[in-house]
Amino acid sequence: MTFLSSGNANPFCPNLYAPLLTPSEAASFALVAYMKQRIVKMEVHHSALIDTFCDMYRDFPGRFYDPEAGLLNPLTGRFQEAFVDTEPLIEAPVEWWRDNFSPAHASKPILRLRSEARPRWQALGSIYFAYHPWDRSTWQAEVANDNAPPRTT
Repeated sequence: MTFLSSGNANPFCPNLYAPLLTPSEAASFALVAYMKQRIVKMEVHHSALIDTFCDMYRDFPGRFYDPEAGLLNPLTGRFQEAFVDTEPLIEAPVEWWRDNFSPAHASKPILRLRSEARPRWQALGSIYFAYHPWDRSTWQAEVANDNAPPRTT
């Protein structure tokens, strides 16, 4: 039997919480464009993304919570556990995955965010940002200096 280096056979951390993406965040064009870029950089073929994200959700070693619901118990600081609704991802047509995450199509700008796609982006964002919390807090920040030498024209 193999144990983790800490001697604990259960790698689950009961106090690891990740916030769900709120509907207002999922309606943001800038956030959706950022998520598209980051998911394409994962270099997973668009036809395998549904399995990848379902596996990531299954293997997440913590819990999700709804930031709009607040704390379950203010004394302990524990949140009420929420579940990511993956049904919109499972029911998404193959064309949606191709049009959004195929490298040939992903560079196209989002002209309109359809109402039926918002739950898909909400589920994708919740799972992606659970594994990349730093990206969630810095996606709006723009780099002031790209550390490149000044251009001479």
